[in-house]
Amino acid sequence: MSSSPAGTPPRSPSILVTVVLVTVPLLLWGVLLGMLTVSTPALARQFAGYHLRVPWMTELVLALSQWLTHHGWVVLPLGGTAVVGASAGLVLLRHLGQPRAACCGFFGHCLVVLVLLLVVGASLTLPWIKLQEGLQK
Repeated sequence: MSSSPAGTPPRSPSILVTVVLVTVPLLLWGVLLGMLTVSTPALARQFAGYHLRVPWMTELVLALSQWLTHHGWVVLPLGGTAVVGASAGLVLLRHLGQPRAACCGFFGHCLVVLVLLLVVGASLTLPWIKLQEGLQK
């Protein structure tokens, strides 16, 4: 809890920081969703067109992408509610005078999404590189 000098009211939380707490995780989740529903199906068609054998992690990402593309209407409301709820929790922590907890929650939330982005990106990039190498031969 922040302390203020005697006689001065405590500072109210910055609206800019609050906007960042909410916007950054939403953008990261949007990028992940875009990768899984736009980029991944295009790469899946390339892999299938050349009969490329892909690692199990890539198969898992391709299956998740296909499922999201066909059944995303189930995930979007539930996932969207969870992400908005987590962001609201961060804002609530911040406005209740717990900036350290809000900061830890923010970075933890972002870290989870960044790890997922890294796993999805790597699992798609490595087979794509092998495909490009095979096409150049």
